Amino acid sequence: MTQGVSFTDGIVADFGAGAGRHRVYRFPFTDQQTLPRTLNVPTVSTRLCFDSHLTTRLLAGLRTIGISSLLRQPAVREVVVRSFGKVHFGENAVAVKVDAQGTLNGKETRVECRLKGQHQSDLTAKVAVFAALALYRSELPYGVFHMEQVFSWNRMRTWLGQQVDVDIQMNGQQV
Repeated sequence: MTQGVSFTDGIVADFGAGAGRHRVYRFPFTDQQTLPRTLNVPTVSTRLCFDSHLTTRLLAGLRTIGISSLLRQPAVREVVVRSFGKVHFGENAVAVKVDAQGTLNGKETRVECRLKGQHQSDLTAKVAVFAALALYRSELPYGVFHMEQVFSWNRMRTWLGQQVDVDIQMNGQQV
């Protein structure tokens, strides 16, 4: 399956208490291109869903029957984008789940990380401010880097814990 094909290869992901289980579909966010290189991992699969199961399934269905290809036409895309700007789907809640598996200290290991919060746009802005303040305070090396290259997980976890609920499990055990 090509990584860049939206709303394909659906799987069920458990976002934990409060958010529940949702069918998630591949979505070509840029992290699936950068993370394998910056974290030295073989592959990254980024997936997306909406809190409305119906909306998520509808978009996947449109992709399956080929109607989504109409979005390549500028006039159609403009109408759809304008419509999405006027219609509000779902809640202000945001949930992110990261699953990782590999070998750690010679043992097969699986890590699940769930983040839950409110107002995705506000959280994105807070992350930008966090990075800008670190840059301003000269805590970062010179050059162009991705966040995962310059911030340790422990530092990000402390800061993230003030913004969102963080739940991490390693091999089924709370971390």
